[in-house]
Amino acid sequence: MSFSDIILIILSSAGLLHGILFAFYLIAGKKKKTLSNRLLGLILIFMAFRIGKSVLMYFGNDLEPVFIFIGLAFLLVIGPLLKWYVLSMIQPGFQLHRRSVAIEMIPFGLFFLASMFVTKEWFESSKWVVPVFSAGLIFIYLHLAFYISMSWRLFRKVEKNKLARGAQTR
Repeated sequence: MSFSDIILIILSSAGLLHGILFAFYLIAGKKKKTLSNRLLGLILIFMAFRIGKSVLMYFGNDLEPVFIFIGLAFLLVIGPLLKWYVLSMIQPGFQLHRRSVAIEMIPFGLFFLASMFVTKEWFESSKWVVPVFSAGLIFIYLHLAFYISMSWRLFRKVEKNKLARGAQTR
């Protein structure tokens, strides 16, 4: 292992640790236990898991494919969490409803469950790996892009309303 690999492991691990610690502070801190802080904390935790998965992939020689798929499944959680975080920041009194949470977590649940059945033998020898993996990647990144664009549109809508109100008061 080279010196640059050691530095990369240390920096990646430090970033991972800081993300998790800050997330726990936001979620369990005594001050300001708001929904937006909890949602941001959850986003940080899932992002930290994604970083950890990438570090394992880079430095691990025989990483089980289930870790790759579970890491990808976390992207299906980050999208809805981002949308809810933006909504909690722009709408006073925003509440999460169990039904909408359950509906928006269906893709994550299905992909997470499916990833539990990925074995190393199937991943290395099946002719279906490339089509299944490609379709999964396309779906996951389109799903995330959809939620990022939705969050951006919600934010821009509020910004336009603020600008319009500011122009009316002048």
